[in-house]
Amino acid sequence: MIEEPVTPCDFAKLHYFDARRLLNLWSILIYFFGVAVVLFLGAAILLFIRATWLPSALTTLGSIVSGVGIAWVANQRATAVVEERDAFRRLKKECSSPGMGFVGIEQQPWFSELRSLAWKSVVRRSIQTGNDIKS
Repeated sequence: MIEEPVTPCDFAKLHYFDARRLLNLWSILIYFFGVAVVLFLGAAILLFIRATWLPSALTTLGSIVSGVGIAWVANQRATAVVEERDAFRRLKKECSSPGMGFVGIEQQPWFSELRSLAWKSVVRRSIQTGNDIKS
């Protein structure tokens, strides 16, 4: 059962967690799109060498479509980067002691746990409780 956040710092932690997770997801998607473009282009080159025109033309069309898709995903990732920065600023504002700067937040034990939880939630997709995020 997920407990509701009770303090502004808890809300900021959840916001940063979600923003960081989305950034990780867009980064993974860019990687897979890049791999797909390289495979399509490689297949198109091999098919053109073998002089099979119809499959090579379709593969080239697939490369172009993948290239357009990767441009859209890259734009979405850029938006996620901005959102992650905003969430970090909010986290710093809500959870830091007066006079504690950027380095102070990163040295908090919960900050590194928050980042690793965001990555693990992408890989495993199984966060059982919200208590891990708030602590």
